Amino acid sequence: HYLKITYDPPYYPLPLEYPSWLIGCFPCPLGTYKDIFKHRSVGCMPCAQYARTPSTGAEDYTECVCPDNSVADTKHEDAVLNEADVKCQCLAGFYMELNQDGKTFKCEPCPLGQYADQTGQSYCKPCLQGSLSSKVGAEDCKLCTVGQYSDELNTDECKDCQTGKFN
Repeated sequence: HYLKITYDPPYYPLPLEYPSWLIGCFPCPLGTYKDIFKHRSVGCMPCAQYARTPSTGAEDYTECVCPDNSVADTKHEDAVLNEADVKCQCLAGFYMELNQDGKTFKCEPCPLGQYADQTGQSYCKPCLQGSLSSKVGAEDCKLCTVGQYSDELNTDECKDCQTGKFN
């Protein structure tokens, strides 16, 4: 019995350490892709760090997707293909929470009284005294309005000045 072997995309040749009788092509694993027109002589290419493909056998880097509320920190495709430091990062207003496997993460919105003003933050910053963030997923803090104050960190509301006092 003979098996016809083809190397059509998105399949890749097996590594050399496999027994010679096990010759064939298999779909690229999750988190990788193979574009036969751009990468004919190499195996499956990895997606950006933390990016995944929805299924095996991805044929193009555009099938690599970052988790919800995050983006790959690159401006062009070649960086995704060739640079190990390219990774998915949470958008402003969100912070990265690694899952237990250490290979995936989710982007959680900053809680009330905190903010994340840049992409890629691993924690939310507290709103300082005199300011507040009154929405979940804030990208900045707002100053208290005239006649109000905040004497605490991480607050989502300002207090009115007492009668006869001002700020």
